[in-house]
Amino acid sequence: MLGGFILGAGTVAFAGLADSPWGYYGPILGKSYRNQATVVTGTDHAWAYTYVETTGQENLPAGYMGALARLYKSGTLCSQQGYTYNDTALAGFSEATFVNCGRGTYYSYGVTKAYNGNGYNAVFTFQSPSQNY
Repeated sequence: MLGGFILGAGTVAFAGLADSPWGYYGPILGKSYRNQATVVTGTDHAWAYTYVETTGQENLPAGYMGALARLYKSGTLCSQQGYTYNDTALAGFSEATFVNCGRGTYYSYGVTKAYNGNGYNAVFTFQSPSQNY
């Protein structure tokens, strides 16, 4: 899902990128969803992304979708920053977290949420393949 991105005004060097398989769920309030976790490693940091979208590419109102990016190093949670929700009508969006937890093996394993009319259904992504830096 991620073809490239910019952090600040600088250039980021990538060592590796790996996406989980898409996970499909729903319908919830008549909408079906899919989610995915991505891990990206650089020369001295690792990033985790969690992506959620409607399978029909339908825009949903603000607050209907949530994403929590979680970055793991060697099976231990290294970084997460809390859920982010779509703040405008969107068909999909991603949330990221990044950190330097030292050299090692990293993977992404996120959680997404879909509004059900009385709260949210939380659904885990599949775990991404591991990447080293």
